[in-house]
Amino acid sequence: MLTNAEFAEQLRDYQQTAYRFEVQPFYTVDGEQESFQRFLEGRPVSPLDVEEDRAWLERVRRQTAEGRRMARVRVHKDPPTDYQRWMRWRGDFNTAAGEAIHYLTVERATEAGLLSAVAIRDWWFFDDSRLMVLTHDPGGRRIHTELITDETELDRARALWDLALCTARGENP
Repeated sequence: MLTNAEFAEQLRDYQQTAYRFEVQPFYTVDGEQESFQRFLEGRPVSPLDVEEDRAWLERVRRQTAEGRRMARVRVHKDPPTDYQRWMRWRGDFNTAAGEAIHYLTVERATEAGLLSAVAIRDWWFFDDSRLMVLTHDPGGRRIHTELITDETELDRARALWDLALCTARGENP
């Protein structure tokens, strides 16, 4: 299990690639509630105006300018939940900073076999050598994070990432 500091270290210290697979319908993250509520009220707050969000976007911009790649595949309901609509709006800022974000519907992800019992948790896959699996409680709060380096699990993550990315791009895996 990783501490929050170790979690942040993984996001900071990858060398070449950081791939994220997201399946939660919403996340409960300290400090996001006001911004989310303002979005719902039609008064969205730019991530550039929130210190923590701005720091993240600057990190993404710096890392991608260094030649590192960051990408994610988000599995969303169709139509997206309010939270997912907010995340899509915020995702435009991540994309502008250099991150590639792809979307799949739950239906399409299920058809592709991406939502089997072993793949219903979120994860980050770093440098083809470290898998960070995130477990969330039913309220969307991350409750623990596990770092996996077992080659069998890494092979599975590679295959799932390739399948998720191909499916999101509309390509045949």
